[in-house]
Amino acid sequence: ALNEAMYHMISKFYKNTPQAGWDAIEKFYRGNLEKLSQGLDASTIQNSIRYGKTHAEAIYKYSQTDGQEDCSLNNYPESYSVPNGQGVWSPNTNLKRPLQPNWGQVRTFINYNQVRTETLVPPGFSKDKNSVWYTNAVEVRNRVENLSKEDVTIVKFWNDVQERIISPAWHMLSIIGQILMKEQKDLGFAANSFMKLGIGLHDATVMSWKTKYTYLTVRPETYIRENIDPNFLPLIVPNATPEYSCDQSALAATAAEVMGNLFGHNYAFTDRTYEYRKDIDGSPRSFRSFEHMLSEVSSSSLLGGIHYRFSINAGERQGFDIGKGINAIR
Repeated sequence: ALNEAMYHMISKFYKNTPQAGWDAIEKFYRGNLEKLSQGLDASTIQNSIRYGKTHAEAIYKYSQTDGQEDCSLNNYPESYSVPNGQGVWSPNTNLKRPLQPNWGQVRTFINYNQVRTETLVPPGFSKDKNSVWYTNAVEVRNRVENLSKEDVTIVKFWNDVQERIISPAWHMLSIIGQILMKEQKDLGFAANSFMKLGIGLHDATVMSWKTKYTYLTVRPETYIRENIDPNFLPLIVPNATPEYSCDQSALAATAAEVMGNLFGHNYAFTDRTYEYRKDIDGSPRSFRSFEHMLSEVSSSSLLGGIHYRFSINAGERQGFDIGKGINAIR
């Protein structure tokens, strides 16, 4: 039933997958079906297939009602115009059009504290050298200019937004998958875990995007070049989105809260997501706890030069709030 449900859902999720991708999906599905059908009578197999397909169709039909069914086929809509103004973000010339500017309007799975998740207000824009904004920008510039070898490794390890690389949300799903395999959890526990983390990561993305396109905060790269150092370059290229809040911190905080509730907040683990990569140091990274992981993820955004500290802190607050909402599901 699960194999059938996922087979039908994946066909909806990845509509633009090339033929090689479809061939791999089909092979994986058929292999699972053959293995899982062993020892079962034909009636049980057909009933299970029908059960999984029926649930998949019902879930997908519901998902269509938020108006974003084909959003992934048009990540950079031309219909959106970025407002102008002092301190207002706009894509740099080397970036595409704004990424998913309407994603903050997508339906979330559960309701959250509106003050904490939607109306976190960033500091007022200022060029004053004594202002919060200027001080945060100087911190970004100074950290980027004094990176250690380990700092660079951390930044590149968590730079999940590169082309042809998994997203920050998928990195968190990779981690929970590794933990579930290590702990040899059963299908019920695994399904519950993926459900909670999956909807948490979805809701964290929506809330962060809502905040981004509400405040349209200028990126550190632009602010620093215009007000502090005209030659400043971040270590990594940011997404084509406004800066505030830090979505990667929101996602990691959500994951830390959810996985901490599932496995214990002081659970030690090793992340092997990128051990196959040769273009960066993808060596497995070990963490004392999920909070330790969150701290490293958040620091990577500051060290990479793409987020202010006040934005990272806001993203973490959003993520913790969302994670607690997910943990309340019974």
